[in-house]
Amino acid sequence: MSTPRRLRSSLLLFLAVGAALSVSGCQTALDRAEPLNAEVLRLNREGRYREAIPRARDLLALREQALGPAHPDVAQSLNDLANLLALMGNAAGARPLLERALQIREQALESAHPDLAQTLNDLARLLMATGDYAGAQPLAERALRIREQALGPAHPDVAQSLNSSPACSGRQEITRGPGLYTSGRYGSGSRPWDPPIPR
Repeated sequence: MSTPRRLRSSLLLFLAVGAALSVSGCQTALDRAEPLNAEVLRLNREGRYREAIPRARDLLALREQALGPAHPDVAQSLNDLANLLALMGNAAGARPLLERALQIREQALESAHPDLAQTLNDLARLLMATGDYAGAQPLAERALRIREQALGPAHPDVAQSLNSSPACSGRQEITRGPGLYTSGRYGSGSRPWDPPIPR
């Protein structure tokens, strides 16, 4: 075998081994992500948001490592972490995560995908909770249109979008409390708009 041919064969073998190791590493990260996601879900359901946040950050890092920064599952992790931060009163930390999740979903999903509506709705709720009703309104309206189109007008997510609209939410009664989702009409410490449970 000639030297160029051996070099080419060696290079192809090297690339094949590298690709196999890369796929194996991605699968290992995804295998670790599944139980971590289940733990984040459990902690969220139990209202243990402070404990869920570092695990949600780890989950996000695993998914970014395995899937790349623009994958829809990364957007879901961003969305879930943002909701946890918002529940702990950290709007400044939550907003850029939701904006990044929205950017990923707008590029990766169809324009009428329910997951896109989820992020639009969550960002609208966050903006409302911080007093930015003008910014929240178009997002809430877009989420509602997507959900009505994709899920039908009687779906519970459509009702959630209706409740997230500044026009329908009794915006004057929203106050800041222990978390960002506190409203005067529901009493101190209750959340009128619980975020969707992360998947």
